[in-house]
Amino acid sequence: MTYQEIKTAVCKSFGIKESDFTTTRSNEFVYPRFAYYMLCKSVLDVGVMEISKTVSKKHSTIINGITRHNDLIVSNYRYSVCYKKAKKLIEN
Repeated sequence: MTYQEIKTAVCKSFGIKESDFTTTRSNEFVYPRFAYYMLCKSVLDVGVMEISKTVSKKHSTIINGITRHNDLIVSNYRYSVCYKKAKKLIEN
């Protein structure tokens, strides 16, 4: 599994273009990044510094994104469905 494969699965499950993945700050694009951060951490078993290098963000942004993911997974149904879809794409 690679970072690119995770990014592709996340973009597909959230319905966004990969070119918009790192450029926009609206929730439509931020939420997929949160899912990406969490999937990289759990699937690839890498630290926040390694993840931050793949998206040109600070490590504190990654930590915040993972924290926000944990909140969203229980409070936002659409996010939860899209995250689980991405995770399933990666596992297959």
